[in-house]
Amino acid sequence: MKRLVFSFFFLYSQILFSYEKADAFIVKMMDQKVQVLSPTKWKDGVSVIVENKTLTKIVGKVEDERGETLSFLTIKPREFQSVFLGKKNKTFFFVPLSPPFQKVELSLGQKSYEIPPKK
Repeated sequence: MKRLVFSFFFLYSQILFSYEKADAFIVKMMDQKVQVLSPTKWKDGVSVIVENKTLTKIVGKVEDERGETLSFLTIKPREFQSVFLGKKNKTFFFVPLSPPFQKVELSLGQKSYEIPPKK
């Protein structure tokens, strides 16, 4: 009985303190929001993966904090593309151009977060 109770509390505590993690920035473009999953720390070879969860083609770009464009992306519905982010200690953004949406900051070390559309 003690083992059963201990196992229950151990598993329950793991569920409470767990959250989604990734080795790359994962940006999920949805109809009314953008969901971002970020890595906990910078590793060599970090990428951004942009998933198109909508029914329309998405055109966008990945840029750094100076506004320098690293890559343009054209993503068909229900597909994804990735871009390698080679430089450490920089801030990166995904900027959806068509359909237009607000700039998405790729923040390192955060839990999964969502960005609703600006009104």
